[in-house]
Amino acid sequence: MCDAQRKRSVQFYPPFAHGAHHATRSILNQFGGWDSNAQALPQFTDVRELQRQFKSQGVALVTEADESTTGPASFIVLDPDGNSILIDQHV
Repeated sequence: MCDAQRKRSVQFYPPFAHGAHHATRSILNQFGGWDSNAQALPQFTDVRELQRQFKSQGVALVTEADESTTGPASFIVLDPDGNSILIDQHV
């Protein structure tokens, strides 16, 4: 696996219930700050910065990370097909 692949770990989950309108959709989970072995990366873009970038591009957020905090946090956006994308930072 190359360094670029180690910087992001993406997993797909089966349908879940995040409100009634999401019950039959899948979720894409982006783990920020971890490599493919769940080890902390020395450098990564904080989830709150990613959230600010999404918002500045006009992306509507389903949930938001608290920007007054540091460390683990997450936010959710929807893709054009209505699938949830969880951007999740564990460190």
